Amino acid sequence: MPNIWGQTITIGGTLPGEKVKITCSQNIGMIGQAAVIRAERPVTQLYDVLQGKLYVLTGIPQPATIQIVGLLASTTDYVTFINTYANVCAPDRGDITLTAYTPSCTSPAPVLTYVLDEPWLISIQGQVERSELGATFASTVVLQTLDLQLSSGSA
Repeated sequence: MPNIWGQTITIGGTLPGEKVKITCSQNIGMIGQAAVIRAERPVTQLYDVLQGKLYVLTGIPQPATIQIVGLLASTTDYVTFINTYANVCAPDRGDITLTAYTPSCTSPAPVLTYVLDEPWLISIQGQVERSELGATFASTVVLQTLDLQLSSGSA
């Protein structure tokens, strides 16, 4: 039956909202709405005019930059996260694992996993929200790491 707008809507299923799950070595649990990962290295071309050969030279990679948008955490986990990763001199900060799930309720769902080895926090922007669950912190954080690993699998 059409609704008040004259449309008939068919429910197409359920898509889970937890698209990016963040876990840390310190047992901090958080979710994020999106993650932007940027890893780059300089690449230069060098042409040998005497031999007619083209060489590709790669340079030292820059630190990978990871921006997590819409980071949701409890107040305790949020403070622990900031205190842990803001101190670049702290030994053994621990790894962060970002797991991006394909929005699907079927099992097994494909996942893409990034592991950030000993990252450090370079930027934070946040807001505090009050809800029936208590205060939550929704932030955008930017981290850097020298060692970014990638794998795929299913959950």
